[in-house]
Amino acid sequence: MTKKWWLTILICGNVILWLIPSDVAEILAEDDDLIFEMYSLSKFATQMIFLLVTIFVMDIALRDNKKRCCLQWTILALSVAATSFIAYMYLLTTLPAYFYQKTGNVVHRIPAQKTSGFFRDRPSSNYLQKYFPRVPSHHFTLTTDKNGFRNLDIPETADILVIGDSFGEGYGVSDNETWSQVLQNITDKRIYNLSVTATNPVHYYHNLKKYIRQFSPQLVICMIFEGNDFRKYRIKSFANASDRMLRRRIKKRLAHYLRWRIFPWTSDYCKLKSISWLPLVVPTASKNYYHFSAKKIHNMYRAPRKIIGSRAWKVVWKALADIKKEAQEAQAEVLYVYVPCKTRVVMPLITEHKWEAIHSYLGIKAPFSSKFATHFFEKMDSIERAFLQKSEQENFQVVSTTTMLRQGSAKGRKLYFTYDDHWTALGNKEIAEFIAQCIKK
Repeated sequence: MTKKWWLTILICGNVILWLIPSDVAEILAEDDDLIFEMYSLSKFATQMIFLLVTIFVMDIALRDNKKRCCLQWTILALSVAATSFIAYMYLLTTLPAYFYQKTGNVVHRIPAQKTSGFFRDRPSSNYLQKYFPRVPSHHFTLTTDKNGFRNLDIPETADILVIGDSFGEGYGVSDNETWSQVLQNITDKRIYNLSVTATNPVHYYHNLKKYIRQFSPQLVICMIFEGNDFRKYRIKSFANASDRMLRRRIKKRLAHYLRWRIFPWTSDYCKLKSISWLPLVVPTASKNYYHFSAKKIHNMYRAPRKIIGSRAWKVVWKALADIKKEAQEAQAEVLYVYVPCKTRVVMPLITEHKWEAIHSYLGIKAPFSSKFATHFFEKMDSIERAFLQKSEQENFQVVSTTTMLRQGSAKGRKLYFTYDDHWTALGNKEIAEFIAQCIKK
């Protein structure tokens, strides 16, 4: 084949790659960003690399002095790489310290810091933000004590220690709106919160072990979130946290600037039948909207058989047993508070599901039937049932917030954010009141 034919094949290959879109429905189901409303970030990067290689090959093929051409391209590539590296390192070193730090086995935030800003409740995907209802932003403050935990002050002793992740710490709300602060106000008990966002039961144990004898509590409240506590069982490395945060910001910026539609045949969200049933609306007078990525529904449906009895499940239970043992040695009781996913709280409240679309998205081979909904909810609740059963065998004191959250949401109270999976200020308040009743009993 002649040089002309090879160049033609390369050009046609590029055109075909750019004309074939990614699976938009799958990308949106995972709440990821779209480039030009039709490509995933990985596909876009692959196409750009192939395009640059094509330009390089064409330039060499069409020039007489090929050595000089190769040298010019090498200099250009090295210059771009060096400039990008210097710019990246500059941004990395000038970024403020990452929110989470690790001292030994103890994970905490930056000590003695007060942060304020606006919490924006919106879909992660830039594409979905055009189609879904907008939610007003709200102002919040986040204060850490000298130990690096979210407390307004450090008492000499505490009646209650709290351990957990973002649900224990209070995510998306101000300091005085977190459930632990509200619980302290309504019970007049001294509460010290050791919870840190993005941690897991292994971290809970190490944080408790470090501070339980300093505060001598009567009670330890351990929050267990079913969404990720049974998956993240290793102690995370926080050494590269700033690097991960910067890369995430760069990806978001890139998706923001390349969000425009360039081809008219790109699918509209309303035409993507497999996920067009989101966001869901709870049928109450207040008409609250709730969105969760279809991936999370998929996880709640598929996860039980992968989680129950898995290595992660066993390691988490060991951590929970160690928490109980550590508390008993310090003469304190432990109350485990089970926290369900927003998906599992909200979906049973909605009467008009597009069950065929959900069935199609989950990729179930069996034909759709009217019994699918019943089977769907039974599987979604199986992790909690297994947890409560195991807790009874281990003689753990456990309370579940699932029924309380469902009842409150069914009455039209906005306990969860629309897009984010955490509790609103009202949700934190009702959790505090619920735990206060449990403590009295």
